[in-house]
Amino acid sequence: MKVYLILNCVIAFVGAFLFFHIRQAGQKEEISDYLIPKEEISKCRNKKEFIQMVYPKTMLFGGVMAVIGVIGVFVEAGFLKISYWQYIELATFLVFLVIFWKAYTDGKSKYFS
Repeated sequence: MKVYLILNCVIAFVGAFLFFHIRQAGQKEEISDYLIPKEEISKCRNKKEFIQMVYPKTMLFGGVMAVIGVIGVFVEAGFLKISYWQYIELATFLVFLVIFWKAYTDGKSKYFS
């Protein structure tokens, strides 16, 4: 069993999970307890503005991770040949993780007590 194949499946699943749950949060204007624990949600001073602040960057992060994971599955399964894919995947993940984490921590410090 290829470890990277499993890892890419997990990355694709988590990316899709994030994407769809933040999309749902944006539509309902309600923070999902899958994204933030209920205890933390109750401390939020303005849920609507917090969602608006983190929504675009979380959707971007989730969408990119889902796509990167799916491409990684195809590379590991041998359907695609991309040289140095693991390095490209790691660099992409780290860049978008920093963007997501910055938005999340800024929102948390601004809207949570």
